[in-house]
Amino acid sequence: MLLNDNYPSKLFLFIGVMTVSILTAVGGLQASEIRINKSLRAALSLTSISTAHQDSYEDVPGIAGEDRSSWTSSINGRYRRATDNWNHEHRLRMQYGEIDGERNEDEIDQNNIFRYMLSDEVFSFGSMRLRSVFNEFGHPTSMKNVVGLGVYFLDSETYGTLELRTGPRASRGWNPSEDWESLYELIVAYSFQFENGEFLSEVESSMPTDDSDDYQVRWENNLTSELNRWLNINYRFTLYYENEVEEVATRSVATVNFVYNFF
Repeated sequence: MLLNDNYPSKLFLFIGVMTVSILTAVGGLQASEIRINKSLRAALSLTSISTAHQDSYEDVPGIAGEDRSSWTSSINGRYRRATDNWNHEHRLRMQYGEIDGERNEDEIDQNNIFRYMLSDEVFSFGSMRLRSVFNEFGHPTSMKNVVGLGVYFLDSETYGTLELRTGPRASRGWNPSEDWESLYELIVAYSFQFENGEFLSEVESSMPTDDSDDYQVRWENNLTSELNRWLNINYRFTLYYENEVEEVATRSVATVNFVYNFF
């Protein structure tokens, strides 16, 4: 939904919700034991991507593009601070690389997530994500704001969420007065761990808040196996459907990661 002159009010509403979440979280410091987890990792990744889609999907992030191979170098940092009732997590990713011998979409991706447990199974959350991409198209920055409710079905790795997401259109650059939109998103995720590996399956359905007839469904399956402390492999398979196109697109990504963990 294009918000035009009204987009600041919704941004301020989101900031207000985030502020309440942060204050609630800080209040929890006095009543609960604090647990801190942090990590810093450097990686060199070799990737092969195969896609099958209609031309109408050319502007869809994560789906568009032709078959290709790439290499990327990245640094990933994560800091998580939690008590029994709340947690906040901050993630930073910096990436540089090439696709088929040409410059890749270098990026800086920073994500802040706040979650508060309303009960043993139900939680509220908010997040703000800033992503700067440097490529030949000159789309420097995008922003994604999310507030929502979630529920754990079986354990902390199996959950469903209902979200309200606001931000510039994903396929465009930073021009909020023209490109801002709001989406409802329903996400269901399931994961399990096995010896030296993990499997994650996530279904995401989204539609604009002003048009219930326009919706998209993305089903992503992610398999990771750690061969040793320095090397892991990942395979990701995605199905994407948009009702206006009425065709299913697929994308498969195989990656070999050489990893070094600083801590």
